[in-house]
Amino acid sequence: TKIDRVDSEMLDLAVADTRDLLQGTFLENAPILPGSSVTGAGFNEFMEGLVTLMEAVKPKPVDGVFRLPLDRSFTVKGHGTVVSGIPVSGSAHIDDEVVLLNQGITGRIRGIEVYGRTSDTVKAGQCAALNIRHWDHQQINRGDTLTVPGYFSPGHWYVGSFCLLPRDNIILKNGANIKFHTGTAEVAASVYSMNADRLRPGEQELVQIRTKTPIVAGPGDRFILRTPSPVRTVGGGMIIESIPKRLKRNRPHVCEDIRQRAQAVLDEERFVEYCVKTAESLAANNADLAVRTKLPRTRVQEILHRLAARDRVVTLSAKLYMHRDTLADGQCQVLE
Repeated sequence: TKIDRVDSEMLDLAVADTRDLLQGTFLENAPILPGSSVTGAGFNEFMEGLVTLMEAVKPKPVDGVFRLPLDRSFTVKGHGTVVSGIPVSGSAHIDDEVVLLNQGITGRIRGIEVYGRTSDTVKAGQCAALNIRHWDHQQINRGDTLTVPGYFSPGHWYVGSFCLLPRDNIILKNGANIKFHTGTAEVAASVYSMNADRLRPGEQELVQIRTKTPIVAGPGDRFILRTPSPVRTVGGGMIIESIPKRLKRNRPHVCEDIRQRAQAVLDEERFVEYCVKTAESLAANNADLAVRTKLPRTRVQEILHRLAARDRVVTLSAKLYMHRDTLADGQCQVLE
């Protein structure tokens, strides 16, 4: 914003240094748009770049399960406790029942402000403050999650895909202590590769992460890893799913299953089908699928109907489904 203060040679040098600094990150191919807030030089190019970026942004799903990673909490005289943040999915309305995690306490929304204005509804992506009476704001911490009861529970273990930044001086061995950032949560954690004894720079790898304190996260959530000392970002990735305990990578098909799961979570329909196919009881009902996929039951039902119409799943009853391959395997075993 101050190109009027330097000559063209210095400007080119600054652009080159910035490009080198971003090498190996998700911003390495991002446009660099120098400008001047005094003369207005570069303003039109900046606006064009901003519009292009906005048009490429995929809107957050407002019809999903409401989830709000909390940024802060405070009290307002005459109203009680207020929590604020930006919902990552879904929407909520006044008088909706919500639950605070990790604490597990429930309450009802008594008031909503969106961008400082009173509203009846809050949607994903909006900066909002929610009034929840009868909660003690001193028990609420940054990184806690406000969501709908019955869908999420805090966990210690997560499996994800991760890319270590391609820098020569970065090495992460299995069990390395790191800072784990997702949503507004920042917790101490350990990271374990699913493929080797250490993480290799510049490559996408499957990892298991164990947080020292439980957190709430869902399939597809993004995360960043930082070293505790010196504090620096070493990489980032996507959460695939929470898991009850550490997986044994030397067991047959474990890594392949996680790879399939990583691809499935990128698409709602594929993930629902994957969950039906891998159901522990061989068949899955609508309610259990909604909890695992973190999708509303109505959405899950719509997807199941589409899968059934394409013969990907078999309808056993009004709310019970089995994958076509599972049924075929069972029939073969009976015939044998």
